Amino acid sequence: MSRGCTGRATFAVVTGSLPEHTVDIWVASAIARRFPGAATWAPSPRQDGGGIWDMGFRRWPLDGKVVIFENKATVALTRPAPNGQPDHRVDIGWAQLSDYKAGDPNVWQRLFYVLPWPPWQGVPAGPPVPLLPTEANHAPASVAWLWVVKADALEAYLAATGRRSLKSSEVSGLGLNAQPLDAFLDDLADCERISELAVWEGESMETGKSSPRKTGTPPTPVAAFIPVQDLDPGAQARLHGARP
Repeated sequence: MSRGCTGRATFAVVTGSLPEHTVDIWVASAIARRFPGAATWAPSPRQDGGGIWDMGFRRWPLDGKVVIFENKATVALTRPAPNGQPDHRVDIGWAQLSDYKAGDPNVWQRLFYVLPWPPWQGVPAGPPVPLLPTEANHAPASVAWLWVVKADALEAYLAATGRRSLKSSEVSGLGLNAQPLDAFLDDLADCERISELAVWEGESMETGKSSPRKTGTPPTPVAAFIPVQDLDPGAQARLHGARP
C-alpha cells in the first residue's frame, strides 16, 4: 500500500486479473459437477420507465433449494499477500449491494457474493486480450479459492467500515464466515448451514418486487436450483420431514 499526494492510502494496482464472466462460468461449472440435476440461469434484469430493476422470485414447481451468486472480478496487485502469494483486489459495488438489500427479500435471503483469490501473479498476457490464456487451466481447482460470503454479512461489514474493496488475501480473515466454494457446496448438499434455502412445490413466494436503481450497474446474478434428489440422503430426509 502506498500514499499519494492526498495522504490517502491506495493499493499498488496493475490491472484486471480475473473477469467476472469467467467467475460466472466457473461457479456454474462447479455447481453442475457437484449437483448433476442442477438448473442454472443468469438473468438480465430489466429497466422500466420508472428507472427500476425488475427481479424477483416466481413459483417453482419442484422440490429443492435455490441459491443466488453475485460473482466478482479481481484486479491484480503488485505487492504480494502476507504469506507471499500473489494478491488481488475485489471491488464491491455499494449501490448494487444496496439495491439487492432493498429488493425482493427472497433474493436477499439467498444471495451470496463470490470473492476470488486467484493463485497467479498479475494478469493474463496481452495485448491483445487473450481469448484463452493459460490461466484458464485453473478452472477445476478454483473451487478452493473462490470465497463465498453471505450478502448480509458483507453488507454489514462494508457499512461499518466504509470500505468498498477488499484484498483477496484478507477475505477469509474478516469474520464474515467465508468459505471456499467447494466447502460451501458441501454445506448446501448437507442442508445444514443454509437450510433456509428450501423451496417446496407449490410454495407461493413474493414475486417481482423491485427497488429504485441507484447506479448504472445492474445486478448480475447467477441463480441455481438444486433438486432434492441431488442433496445428501440425510438432508433429503430432514427436508421432507420439515415439509409444511
